[in-house]
Amino acid sequence: MENKRKALIVDNEKLIVKFIKKILEKEKYKVQEAYSGIEAIEKIKNDPPDIIFLDLIMPKMGGDEVCRILKKNKKYQDIPVVIISGVAIEENPNIIDVGANAYIAKGPYDTLKRNILYVLKKLEKDKNFVYPSYTVLGSETLIPRTIVKELLITKHHLEAILNDISEGIVEIDQDEKIIYVNPTAKRIIGISSNNYPGAIFSTLFSRENKIIVHKVFQELIKDNKSIRKQISLVEKEKSFLLTFNKIKHLDMAETVIAIIVDQTEEKRMMKEEIEKEKLSALMEMAATAAHEFSQPMTALIGAVDMLLMRANKENLEYKYIQIISNQVERMGKIIEQIRSIVRYKTKEYDGGIKIVDIKNSSRVKII
Repeated sequence: MENKRKALIVDNEKLIVKFIKKILEKEKYKVQEAYSGIEAIEKIKNDPPDIIFLDLIMPKMGGDEVCRILKKNKKYQDIPVVIISGVAIEENPNIIDVGANAYIAKGPYDTLKRNILYVLKKLEKDKNFVYPSYTVLGSETLIPRTIVKELLITKHHLEAILNDISEGIVEIDQDEKIIYVNPTAKRIIGISSNNYPGAIFSTLFSRENKIIVHKVFQELIKDNKSIRKQISLVEKEKSFLLTFNKIKHLDMAETVIAIIVDQTEEKRMMKEEIEKEKLSALMEMAATAAHEFSQPMTALIGAVDMLLMRANKENLEYKYIQIISNQVERMGKIIEQIRSIVRYKTKEYDGGIKIVDIKNSSRVKII
C-alpha cells in the first residue's frame, strides 16, 4: 500500500479547513486539522507533515509566529509552508518576513482552489519552491480594505511595543501552556524556539521555584474573585518580580499574562546604596569616637610617660607601668585605624553577633 503524503491545515475557520481538506484528500493526502497556532505546533511535533497550509490571524498564536518558529527549528525548517489568509493583501509586504514558500489570498472558492493546486504541484516537484517575488496569489481581483489595514497597523504597533519594553511578557492558557513570549521574556528566563510554544510555564524554573509558580498560577485560575497575584523569585542568581494577571476574552477562554521584571540590577544598586549609607554613618561615628578619645588618650600617654620616668626600673611596679604604656600605645593605633575607616566590613563575634571589622575597614594597618 502506498504511503500517503501528509498535510496539516491550520485555520480557526472550520469552513475553510473543510474546503481545503476536500481538495487535498482528492490529491491523495492524509490530512490533519488544527484550529490554533498552539494546536498546530503540538501536532507538528507529534507527527511532522509533508506540507502545511497556514492562516495568519488566529487566536492564541498567529500563523506568522508559527511559521517563524518552524523556520528556526532545524527539525522542521524544511517543511513547506503555504500561507492562506483573508488579510494577505493588506499585510503585503509585511508577510514577506514570515518565511513561507507561498502566499495565497482567501477569495472566491474557485480561485482559491486553483491557487492551492498550483502551489501544491510546484511543491510536490520541489519542496524548496518559493513563489517568485513573494507575490500574493489571488490578490489580482481583490481590493485592500481600509478597516483591515487600520486594524493591522494597530496590531503591528502593539507588537512593536511588546518587542521593545524592558519587562518580560508571557501569555499562558488555562492549562499553563505558553501561548506568547516577547523577546525580553525569552532573554530573562531563557525561552527558546525549541521549548516554546506549548511548554508548561512553571517548568522553565528551577525545581523549588517551579512548585511555587505552579501553585500560584493554579490559585489564580481557580479563584473567581482574584484577577492578580504577585511573587518574588531568585533564579540563577537573578531576582525576579513575577506578576500574574487574569485576562477575560469575549470569544475564547481566559488566559493569564505573566509580567516578569528583572530586579537584579535594581537590588544590586539598592544594596550598594545601603552599603554607602552604612559606610557614611560608620565614618561619622568613627570620626566622632576618634575625636572624643584623642584628648583623654593624650593625657593618659603623658601620665604614663611621667610614671615611667619616676619609677625604679628594678622595681616590679615599673614592669606593670611598661605594660600599661604598651597597651596605651596600641589603643592610640586603634584610634588612628578608626579615624581612617574607608569601607564597611563586618565579622562575627561571640554568639554570632556581627561587629565592625576595624582591621579590614581601615586604610591604616597595625604592624
